[in-house]
Amino acid sequence: MPASQIIVGALLVLVLGWFGGNTIIRQIKAFTDGSNHFQLPLLVRLSRFYSGIIMLVLGGMLFWGLMFLEVPAQNLADLRDLADERGTEFKFTPEQRSFASTYAKFWLAFLALLFSMVCSSSLDAIFTWNCQRKKNVKSWKPAVCEANGEIQIPRSENNSASREYWGDGLFPPN
Repeated sequence: MPASQIIVGALLVLVLGWFGGNTIIRQIKAFTDGSNHFQLPLLVRLSRFYSGIIMLVLGGMLFWGLMFLEVPAQNLADLRDLADERGTEFKFTPEQRSFASTYAKFWLAFLALLFSMVCSSSLDAIFTWNCQRKKNVKSWKPAVCEANGEIQIPRSENNSASREYWGDGLFPPN
């Protein structure tokens, strides 16, 4: 296995482990403190907790794959390439076929978990956005400009300059 593959794989394992562990620890603290951690609903907390667990599992799977599966898989690929160069058909032994099947299932499971983490992160983003939107809509109160009768958003710390004026006043800002 090339040194660059080892370095990148080790960095990925460390990053996944650190982010996953940090996410789990923060969510456990938020659950046990009884405090309303950034005033996020339970679905956001559970989504982040699940993402942290999946990150740790992915890091473990990546470590396992790099340490124990890559070298035999590379040897099998080299044997197949050698047979292709000679122009002969490569026949798997039962052990090789079993390993190739296990290797394929391992990486399919890895990709399925990765997709699950992406979906969980997407749900987290949607839940967080929805929570923030509900807070903004509840605290939003239009003000009428005395000069021309148009509705404007009142200036406050939460409003950016881009949302200072929003047209004819039919719909609140997003």
